[in-house]
Amino acid sequence: MNKYMILVASFIVSLVASGCAAGAACPRVDPAHKVFPASVYANAVVAFEKSSDPNNPLDLVLYKGTGSCNRSMIDHYSVEGSEPTVESVFPYMLKGQPNLFVIVSWEINSRGIGTYGKLYQVYAYGKDGKGGLASSKLISDSDEMTGIEGTSDGEPSHFVGKNAAEVKALIDRLGMK
Repeated sequence: MNKYMILVASFIVSLVASGCAAGAACPRVDPAHKVFPASVYANAVVAFEKSSDPNNPLDLVLYKGTGSCNRSMIDHYSVEGSEPTVESVFPYMLKGQPNLFVIVSWEINSRGIGTYGKLYQVYAYGKDGKGGLASSKLISDSDEMTGIEGTSDGEPSHFVGKNAAEVKALIDRLGMK
């Protein structure tokens, strides 16, 4: 079990032990356990939790509230050659609205077709009008927000979006801010 999975497992155990359910307090920001400020809502955090679905082993969950906590599932991250790894979580404006950005990566190794390295995907989540978060189609449908750092079809491949600074510069350059 890798270090990340141990952290996620210990976070889930601590949630269960603390009774985090409707009526209980929300988890606190703790990046070491993959709990981050939701940034688009006050008194809210997002957590990356291990899923029981082997095809979508990582869930993004929103915890929101004061006094009592409401938990809502936001997204699932699938297996794409390997299990997903959260590289970065940060707030940034998208079309004038605050969004929570998530950079996810997967190790890929298909040497038979000359593709290996890391596959990156950038996600953005904004308010959905119902108190939750919704994925931004502007980001998820953009070819600029996914790519390989390594080799693709036998050719060197470089992805500009591996960290928050690169994604912010890309958003600005594409006029999406």
